[in-house]
Amino acid sequence: MVGVFISSVAAEVFHDQSLHLTFYQQRHMYAFLFYFLLIYMAPKPDWLIDVLFYFGVIGGLFFLAQYFLYPTLITDAKIFLGRGTIRMNLPGTYYMHIAFFLSVDRFFTTYEKKYGLGMVLLLLVAFLSAFRSTIASYALITTGFILLNTKVRNKVLLFGLYGLLVVAGGFAFSTILMEMKTSAERETSQGSSYIRVRAAGYFFSKNEEHKVTYIIGNGEPTERSPYGRKLAVLSFMSGFYLSDVGIIGFYFKYGLMAALVMLFVMFKIIFTRLNRKVFFIKLFFLFHLLLILIAKTSFEFLDSIIAVCMMLYLFDYYASSQESDPIVITPEKKIS
Repeated sequence: MVGVFISSVAAEVFHDQSLHLTFYQQRHMYAFLFYFLLIYMAPKPDWLIDVLFYFGVIGGLFFLAQYFLYPTLITDAKIFLGRGTIRMNLPGTYYMHIAFFLSVDRFFTTYEKKYGLGMVLLLLVAFLSAFRSTIASYALITTGFILLNTKVRNKVLLFGLYGLLVVAGGFAFSTILMEMKTSAERETSQGSSYIRVRAAGYFFSKNEEHKVTYIIGNGEPTERSPYGRKLAVLSFMSGFYLSDVGIIGFYFKYGLMAALVMLFVMFKIIFTRLNRKVFFIKLFFLFHLLLILIAKTSFEFLDSIIAVCMMLYLFDYYASSQESDPIVITPEKKIS
């Protein structure tokens, strides 16, 4: 949060974007304060895990409903055709990611049916959405989890079922997969001309105009200022979007300090020993790390920040419990 406010000063000093405009434009970032509300309210971890799971499942069902009802619209989210499917940017995407990794963790270690169904449902959503980075990350992390986790029994049988599911998915979504393959080949052949590579290079080098912005960033742009309008024109003309270049976009807006803090937190979560029942926290933040390195950050929307705050709360709860100094939940603050 400190980096966010410091970058607001940079927006005024270097880009003539007033503080009040920047404070308003970055209002979604204030949702990180929800983490402190969680600490104060101290909800039961099991209750919060159930909330995350069912939010993700409901989001997945809503996605499928909109997918099969299209062109009838039941949401005002951005919906467009591409890669042989109907693509949409629905609120709640991060709840679906969390619920997927929670389902993977619980199903392959406990074999509970509801988690198996949740995993299949959310994997179906991933295929239908045709986001290559999401599908590849799901496959990589799930495969690694089955291979390396000692709590996963009958690995041969599970890999057989996993392989059968992948093959069945390949046949069921062959059109989508072929469109994704064609799109990937086209972008690979373009090399440095690939739009995200060019956009990342542009935003990374843009800070050379004011060296100090390497450290403190440029602030959140808004089209109500010349700075924001300039970037909006750039996005329209060249296809360079800050939201499409992952941690580079975050670094451009909030600076190197904020970007390093974000990376430090994620690496700490991934490598901290946690209670076995919440291993999915590590899986999710590993996914998040892969996503910000190759695609986009989660910090563009209020709902995704709220979801991340819930995961941070769960991590802190179980990390402190692991050290035999758990967070104290007093009766008057307990949420059932």
